[in-house]
Formats: sequence, C-alpha cells, structure tokens
Amino acid sequence: MTRSAFYHYYSGLDELVLALLENYEDEIKAAVNPLLEHPEAFDDPRAAMISHLSDMFAVFEAHRTSVRAVTQAASGSRKVFAQWQARAVDYFIDLTARFIEQEVAHRRAHVSDPVRTARALILMNNAVGMDNILREEPDDPAEIGRVIGGIWNDVIYGLGEDPQK
Repeated sequence: MTRSAFYHYYSGLDELVLALLENYEDEIKAAVNPLLEHPEAFDDPRAAMISHLSDMFAVFEAHRTSVRAVTQAASGSRKVFAQWQARAVDYFIDLTARFIEQEVAHRRAHVSDPVRTARALILMNNAVGMDNILREEPDDPAEIGRVIGGIWNDVIYGLGEDPQK
C-alpha cells in the first residue's frame, strides 16, 4: 500500500490499530455475548460456559497477529489504550457483572461482589489469552476454554455444584 493510499483510509497508525481491534472485537462478542446476555437460554450453564469461552479463545488464536498489534500499540498510545480498555475490557467486565447479578437473582449463583468478580475473571481471560498467543506453540483453545470455563463455573456456581439447583 502506498503512503497516500494508507492515509486515504487511516489518519495514522492509531486508526489502523483500532480497525484491527474492531475486526476481532465483533467475533469475540459473537462468541460470548449469547451466554452472558441470555444465560437462561442454556439448559446446562456449566457446559455453555466452557463452550463459549473455548470459542472466545479460538478467536484470540485466529486473530493472534491483530491481538498482539493492538496490545503492543495500547502500551504506547493513550488513544489506543483508552479504546482497548473501553471495548475489550470494561465492556466485558460490565456484561459479566450483569450476567453474574442475573444468576444471583435467579438463585443459581452466590457471588457477593459481582463487579469485582467480573473484573477478576475478565482480566484472567485477557492474561491467559495473551500468554497463549505469544507462545511459539499455543495451547488448543478448547483446552484453555475447558480450564478457564471450569474456573468461571466454580467461582460463579460453586465448586462442582449444579447451577440448576
């Protein structure tokens, strides 16, 4: 791409990086939002959690170069960091907190602090996802989803408890 063509589409590198974020952001939302927005639609919330988180980690893997670029740019650009924080972190913390609150309201979960619990879970997802895509030989997204989904389930629903009770 020529310099003039680049600046026709983007005003600078920050806009390019934000376009990369938008590219995989929608896929991550498609992977996890159905569960977080409508947990009542799933007969087995524990299995759904593992499935949806596995799908999310598969998106990280599929877009590993873009995710790395956004993360690297976020460390050097306030604009990219603010957008990444709002769109990839705070958005999912808020959505997860509402999910947990809904599960508590339906007596399927017993979490005393949904917001801080959601923050810890989302930051864990980000750390594990980033660690995995930086490895020369990343783990299978389904295996990461199984382990991380198990942690989510134990934190939200209790150790080995059936959330339907």
